[in-house]
Amino acid sequence: MIDSLLAADTDASHFCNAVDMAQMIPRISENIITLGNISSAEQFRSGTPDSVRKMAFDLLSMCAEYPNFIIFSWRGIPPSAPWENINAFFAAVKESHSKS
Repeated sequence: MIDSLLAADTDASHFCNAVDMAQMIPRISENIITLGNISSAEQFRSGTPDSVRKMAFDLLSMCAEYPNFIIFSWRGIPPSAPWENINAFFAAVKESHSKS
């Protein structure tokens, strides 16, 4: 299914957390915006600020060399997510981008 998805004529692709972005992103054309893939349930809702921060930093470091990558939650942020987790995500993204 991945090959069919990559062959589709799309402007953007959004991947769930089951997809390993380190393996996926090199296969995607730089012309396709690629969003992925922090788990809404595992991290935003049930994680901790530290786990969310680590996940965001790991994902950003894996995909930093790809200008078409945008870090994104899979399925959005659940209403029950603690603000501490949401704030940790945005702080990690901001810190990561200030280093580059």
